[in-house]
Amino acid sequence: MSRLNKKISPSIMCGDWLNIEKMIYQLEAAKADWIHVDIMDGHYVPNITFGFDMVNQIRRIVDIPLDVHMMVYHPERFFNRFELDQRDIISVHYEAVEHMNQIIHMLKQKKVKIGIALNPGTDVSVLRTYVEDLYMVLLMMNQPGGYGKSMEAGMMDKIRETKTLINKSGKKVLIEVDGSVSYVLAGEMSRAGADIFVAGTSSIFNKTMDLRPSVQKLRRIVNHVEPNYYVHDLTSLKQSV
Repeated sequence: MSRLNKKISPSIMCGDWLNIEKMIYQLEAAKADWIHVDIMDGHYVPNITFGFDMVNQIRRIVDIPLDVHMMVYHPERFFNRFELDQRDIISVHYEAVEHMNQIIHMLKQKKVKIGIALNPGTDVSVLRTYVEDLYMVLLMMNQPGGYGKSMEAGMMDKIRETKTLINKSGKKVLIEVDGSVSYVLAGEMSRAGADIFVAGTSSIFNKTMDLRPSVQKLRRIVNHVEPNYYVHDLTSLKQSV
């Protein structure tokens, strides 16, 4: 993916749940590239969010890809309940799956794009076995299950390590970053090798800007059209996101 093709994937769990249809249309009008939908089961992570019925309803009203992030144990139980197609991506957590090869086989049969998500503490070397089959790697910048958390130390290096692993494989696998994707940090994430940016409360879902200018601002930052303000001191960084 070229520098000027970085993608914005707004996380609708961070938006207005009481007006979700209006919000999704606004995101589509704002030229968001994907819609990020978090599926949480209350077990793998303590939070509970959307289910497959909500995902299917969203699929019926938008044309852009759905970026389905499954933070659940045994995600294979739900695959056949999703009405998705080859536009869409399903990412499963490496830590939540016992037999990843079986999961990948099932997702291939469903004809969706395949992603593996990694928690901050999971070494990127686990991807080597699966990189041939992946469309995307989703890197959590903080622990999954909520929003508004600070980025954990060392995550910029983890993006670089993932990029190096992918480059060595010779495959065109995208890197998505999720968590603390703020106006402060997104530009540095982009320079480290990230391709897709899950936008949440640290950026587009704020009370000071409408969604359209918020999405445009983040897009300018990740494409290096507008400077970001990366803070190298970790104490200052945590205060800024």
